[in-house]
Amino acid sequence: LRHASGMAHIGHWVWDNVGDRCLFCSEEVARIYGYETVDAYLADLGKGSRFRERIDAEDRELYTRTYDGALAAGRPYDVEYRIRPRGGDDVRFLREVGEFIADPDGKLRRAVGTIQDITDRRRRELELEAAHARTAQLAHDLDRSRRKLLQARERFDLAVSGTNDGIWDWL
Repeated sequence: LRHASGMAHIGHWVWDNVGDRCLFCSEEVARIYGYETVDAYLADLGKGSRFRERIDAEDRELYTRTYDGALAAGRPYDVEYRIRPRGGDDVRFLREVGEFIADPDGKLRRAVGTIQDITDRRRRELELEAAHARTAQLAHDLDRSRRKLLQARERFDLAVSGTNDGIWDWL
């Protein structure tokens, strides 16, 4: 299971909503966030406020709104966001899927879920979007050039038809 999780870049975790802390996470979660051990991850990011600080500022509100909204509604959630792993300058794209577990009195005290590092997929998507934008610009430029060429041909035909001269094409 550990090997398969590493291959797929998927980790799993259990969160205490009351204490706003991580109760458990897999080694892959720690690795995704740039930690060598689960203990180091829990010591540094085991509290909700510390964990959310690692989320890119542009994505933090989306993450909080998604998580808190799902908790309030008692429904599962699925959110993508960016982080900067510990000790790294690179940005990682993550997908988190979670659901809430009710205790016997019906309170949603715990959440369980997965985190997957989708950086490679997102980078390919961004490259594809950029290539699509370049292709659209090239198509626009080609159409503009085609129209200009047609206009030049029409002007040429008008100029020739307005004279008594002919144009010969010798092959």
